[in-house]
Amino acid sequence: MPAAQSLVVSLPFADLRDALTPLEGVEYVDWNFSAPPPRAHIDVVVLPYLSSMQPVRALSQVTSRLVQSTALGYDGIEELLPLGVTFANGVGVHETATAELAVTHVLTAQREMHRMYRDQLRGHWDSGNHFVPGLADREVFIVGYGGVGTEIVRRLEPFGPRISVFASRRQIAADGREVYSVADLIEALPLAEVI
Repeated sequence: MPAAQSLVVSLPFADLRDALTPLEGVEYVDWNFSAPPPRAHIDVVVLPYLSSMQPVRALSQVTSRLVQSTALGYDGIEELLPLGVTFANGVGVHETATAELAVTHVLTAQREMHRMYRDQLRGHWDSGNHFVPGLADREVFIVGYGGVGTEIVRRLEPFGPRISVFASRRQIAADGREVYSVADLIEALPLAEVI
């Protein structure tokens, strides 16, 4: 009886391969897209993180069943992906970290932390004559209510702003929140204090 064929998975970095527990029936090969593919057929191709779409163009050099991106986006991929190849993005991987970063930026801007940091470097202390608003009772608009937008809202809610959510179409989200359309956003924009 012939031996079972291995599933071939290409990984963009040796560190990633070294971090994985070997699985029976899975063969890992290195391919960072800077050179031709190591095999004519690779079952699962893992793209480098935060790469441009350029590596996807190299897929024409191999046959494959699945391309796994470690990023959330997929804009423009269907024009580049060979026919019959499935594409999977990194949904569930980056939403919380991206939301944390977005909230950090909002708080930094709202509380003028950049100004305070520059003052600190100069050894200048603002004696309290400068008021900076928080998020409580502010009108905050979130544009997009997918995984990242949902996580941003969850992190902003404890600060007490009035949150309005906008997406491609008007709907009631799975969590019961009313989502307004982008057309509604244009009309509501003058009310926004944070977007």
